[in-house]
Amino acid sequence: MQGRIEPVHAADVESAAELADECGNMAVRDLLHVAVMRRMGSKAIVSADCDFERVTGITRLDPVDLDAWRERIE
Repeated sequence: MQGRIEPVHAADVESAAELADECGNMAVRDLLHVAVMRRMGSKAIVSADCDFERVTGITRLDPVDLDAWRERIE
């Protein structure tokens, strides 16, 4: 991930607040992740947090299934 850390902009915070209605009681940190992902055009996240599966347009890649999804994206 070196060189791939993105800042959180004020617009991301506003977008995360709007996402709260769409995503139910998802953690604020997760909403910020989704807002930054959408800004960056990212479609997948590696996470054990199943809440990301509730977000339209985001694919959660479970770290437990590393070998299976690695083959799928290579």
